[in-house]
Amino acid sequence: MFFAILSSVMLAVLVNRRFRIRRIGVFYVLLFGLLALNLTLKPESLLLGSGVLRYVVASVLSFAPVFVANLIFSNSFRDTEAADIGFASNLLGVMVGGMLEYFSMLVGYRLLLVPVMAFYALALFFHARRASTVTQALAVAA
Repeated sequence: MFFAILSSVMLAVLVNRRFRIRRIGVFYVLLFGLLALNLTLKPESLLLGSGVLRYVVASVLSFAPVFVANLIFSNSFRDTEAADIGFASNLLGVMVGGMLEYFSMLVGYRLLLVPVMAFYALALFFHARRASTVTQALAVAA
């Protein structure tokens, strides 16, 4: 699992390096859709006939949100003027996520997706707010 997460991070960085993402909002919509799918899909529905097919479908459902979130982060990190603050914010998010993982013992892993979606909604809000501030500053400067 650790290898799969690191692989998705590396793949997202390579994709972001190769292609310039102009509309990051599309990836937020995709991320929320994947998280909602994982939240609503019952684990027993993944008990498919073939073990290989079961593994592939479960892996895609589990790691697609990780990949999309890494695309969003690497895009934001590339465009930041203060890389140290961006990296520190990511580390803070990792620590909060690690602490929330213990909360899953109480509510289960599927319901842990609810606060995950809330945190990504906050990230989208702050991203949009920052983008509108930059746009206003550029309009004033012109």
